[in-house]
Amino acid sequence: MLKSWIAAAALSLVATASLAQTQTEIVMQYPYPELFTETHKKISEEFAKVQPNIKVTMRAPYESYEDGTQKVLREAVTNQMPDVSFQGLNRIRVLVDKNIPAQLDDYIAAEKDFDKQGFHQAMFDIGTASGKVYALPFAISLPIVYVNLDLVKQAGGDPANLPKTWDELIVLAKKIKALGNDINASPTPGTSPAIGCGKRRCSRAAALCSTPMKPALRSMDRRASSPSACLPVW
Repeated sequence: MLKSWIAAAALSLVATASLAQTQTEIVMQYPYPELFTETHKKISEEFAKVQPNIKVTMRAPYESYEDGTQKVLREAVTNQMPDVSFQGLNRIRVLVDKNIPAQLDDYIAAEKDFDKQGFHQAMFDIGTASGKVYALPFAISLPIVYVNLDLVKQAGGDPANLPKTWDELIVLAKKIKALGNDINASPTPGTSPAIGCGKRRCSRAAALCSTPMKPALRSMDRRASSPSACLPVW
């Protein structure tokens, strides 16, 4: 969806007479606006300083990675995709299998001093599928589980020996849930709040997303990452 943009208003044209040339527009879309809107706004502003002939247009953000993937899959059918889409790395294979993203190997090879900008082989490997680079890592999140040790004790669990597998976590969550109607226990991967939270004092937190869990689950511990990737999808 790369296209040219030319100022149409007469006043605008006069004001930019010294830059009277075609401007390339890049349309991008990203998830989780509450986390990334200010970041992308700042990046776009800095990018415009070094690339004034390229206009970055940001679509309304995806609600989540899942929402982003589903929208790109639908838009691929009608050829309405953005030029750049930020997706979860675990969804790259799905998009590659549908022949949606563009491979980046030629662009990377043509880029001078790419390694000096912080990009190295391990980063390329993260976004590689079928021997081709389709994505570059943008951010790494750290999902965590909050555990209310008081409720673990009340449910008959051992705070010093917390669950080490999803099956054990589900069993403990059910016991905690059974303590009362004001107790919320959510052991399912990718949901929140986490297990062992009283509704009046529960902080929302992403649940673990790795299976099996490693090694001991502790209060405010992290066991998995949910990376984000930037994919060109024209």
